[in-house]
This record gives sequence, structure tokens and C-alpha cells, in this order.
Amino acid sequence: MKRLSILAVVLLAAFVTPALADTTANAVASVYLTVNPAISVLPPPALNMGTIQTGNVPATLVWTISANQEAVSFFLEASDLFKGDDCSNTTVPPIPLNRLVPATMTAQFGNPINSGSNAAIWNGPASGAPIGACPTTLGTTIRFESSQAGDFSQTLTTAFLYNQANFQQTVGQYSGKVRLTVFF
Repeated sequence: MKRLSILAVVLLAAFVTPALADTTANAVASVYLTVNPAISVLPPPALNMGTIQTGNVPATLVWTISANQEAVSFFLEASDLFKGDDCSNTTVPPIPLNRLVPATMTAQFGNPINSGSNAAIWNGPASGAPIGACPTTLGTTIRFESSQAGDFSQTLTTAFLYNQANFQQTVGQYSGKVRLTVFF
């Protein structure tokens, strides 16, 4: 009987005694995110190159570049200058891009990689993609590295020439298109 009493006490204690539970717990999970390359280019305002009778006409454009990598490649495409902004006009000859003189590219805080040249040599006429109805000439690609820490967020100045050699060129306003392509 004594044994049965002890067993009863043990069983009763098992049911009556509250179970002890954890009052706090924690676990750790890992999360990650990949930042993709990003690049943007803002064009300069329209450039008034002034007036001329004959000779070379400089065109200098300052573009704003924002990229989250230090090394960035650039190429230019430029059209000739057309009377009345009409690239399909065949009756008035355009003022041609001077393809004999390379365009130059100058980064505000960077230089061409591997001590390369900043001169972009022009390919032949109509070698670029048209901009609207305007045929373009493509320049060679130049790769720059920024001196900034981890990005390329600065201006890029491009300079090139048009050559107005025709003394009897029809009077009026001539205009063209220029595209800067920026990529990693």
C-alpha cells in the first residue's frame, strides 16, 4: 500500500505540477540583395554654334553621366548639318561633319583606360544608326575609368568639327543631331 501511495503521489505530481516552457526563443535567417549595374546620361541643351561663312565650326557638348561602376565606355554618332532641320532635303547640300578630325572626349574625373587616346576616330558616312531621319557617322568607342571611388558620376565633354567649305552655301540655319551612347 505504501508503494501505491508513493506511485499515486508521483502521478498526481506529474498532472498537477505546471509544465515548464521557454519564455523566449530566437532564430537567425540570412537575406541578400543584388544591386544591378545602372547608368544614365543627360544631354546638354541645344548648342548654338554661331555664324560662319566658310571654315571649320567647333561643336562642344557637355553631357552628364551617372553610373554605379568606375569603368564606362562611350561612343558618339553625329549627323551632318541640314538646312531647316530637314535631313531628307536633297536640294540643299548639308554642311558635313569633318570626318578627318577625330572627336575628343574628356571626362571631368577620369581618363581612358590603359593610357588610351581620348580621340574617337570617325568611321565613314552613314556608319551610325540614324537619329530620326538623319543619317549619322559613328565614332570609335573609348573606355574610361573614373578617379571617383566606385562610380562614374561626372561630366563628359565631347568636341568635334563641322566643315563649311562651300562659299556659295545657301543662307539659312542648319542643324543636326548628336547621340552619345554610354555602356559598361
